Amino acid sequence: MADDVDCRVVRSEFSTTDTDIAEDFLGRGYTSETRATITGFADDFRLDLQALTAPRFSLGRVQVAVDLIFDGAAGPDDPLSVVQPVGGRFAYSDTSYPDVHVDTGDVVLIPPRGGMRTVCERFDLAMVQLDRSAVTAYAAAVTGLDPDQLAFAAITPLTPTLARYWIDTITHVRDDVLTDPWAARSPTLLDQAFRTLAAALLSTFPNTALARTTDPEAPSVRGEVSAATLREVTAYLDAFADRPIGPEDIADLAGTPYREVVEGLRRRDGLHPAQTLWAARLRGAFSDLLNADPATETIAAVAARWGFVSRHSFRIAYTDATGGESPEDTLRR
Repeated sequence: MADDVDCRVVRSEFSTTDTDIAEDFLGRGYTSETRATITGFADDFRLDLQALTAPRFSLGRVQVAVDLIFDGAAGPDDPLSVVQPVGGRFAYSDTSYPDVHVDTGDVVLIPPRGGMRTVCERFDLAMVQLDRSAVTAYAAAVTGLDPDQLAFAAITPLTPTLARYWIDTITHVRDDVLTDPWAARSPTLLDQAFRTLAAALLSTFPNTALARTTDPEAPSVRGEVSAATLREVTAYLDAFADRPIGPEDIADLAGTPYREVVEGLRRRDGLHPAQTLWAARLRGAFSDLLNADPATETIAAVAARWGFVSRHSFRIAYTDATGGESPEDTLRR
C-alpha cells in the first residue's frame, strides 16, 4: 500500500535573476540529462517557479520570459512529464517521435525516451510530473501488461477532447486536492490523486497499455478467482479502508491480475472493488462521527480522512447509506 511514504503536499518557490543559475536549474528540472541554453535577452531577466509536490507526482509552473533551447535525453528513471505552454510556444525535434510544434494551450508529453531538442519562444509552462515506476506499476495492474512493455507511441493527445480531459483532470487535482487544507493532509486522497493522474495520462496519450485494452487478441478476462481469494480481498478492503488501496495492492494480495479480481467480484456480488471500498469507507466515517467530539471534529476532516474529496458527494452518499441521517446528525448524537 502507499501509506509507507511521506504523505504530504510541499509547496515550493524558486526565483533567480542569474542566467547561469537559471540554465542549470532548468536543465536539471527538464530531464536528468538535459542542457538548457538561454538564447534570448531581457534587461530584467528573471526565472520563477511555483510547485506543489505530493508523493509520486508534482504540479508546477515555470516562467522565463526569454527564448531557450534544451538539448538532452530522457532516462528510464526520469518522471513522465506533461507540459502545457501558458504563454509562448516551442518545438520538439531530433526525438524518437515525429517533430511537434506546440502553441499556447496545447498539451504535450515530454519525449519519454531517447534524445531531444526543444526550441522555445519564451518559456512559460505548466508542468505535471509523475513517477515513472509508479505509473508503470499502475498500468501493469490495471491492464495486465508486462511492466517492461509500457511505451508511448506518440507525445500528443489522441484527440482534442482527451487533451481537454487532461487539463480538467489537472484542475481537479490542483483545486480540489492539493490546495484544499483537509484533502492535502489525507494519504488516501493524495494516493487517489496520483491514480487519477496516471489514468488520465494513459487515456490521453497513445501507449501500449491503452492498446492492450482494445486488442482483440489480448487474453480474455475470465474472472476465475477462488472463492477464498475473493473473501480475502473483500475482508482486506473492509479492514484497511482507511488506507490508500489501489489496483496494485489488490492484484498483489490476490496473486492474480486485478482485472480477474474485478470480474470475479462482479460475478459473485455484482459489485466493483471500488464500490465495496466506498461502502467500507462510509461505515468508517460513520464510526468516526459517532465517536467524535463535535467541538473539535469537522465533517470536512472526516470526509477527507476516509477518501471523499467532494463534501457534497460525501453528504449525499452518507445520508443515503444511513437511511436519511446526515453527517451533522451523527456528529451531534
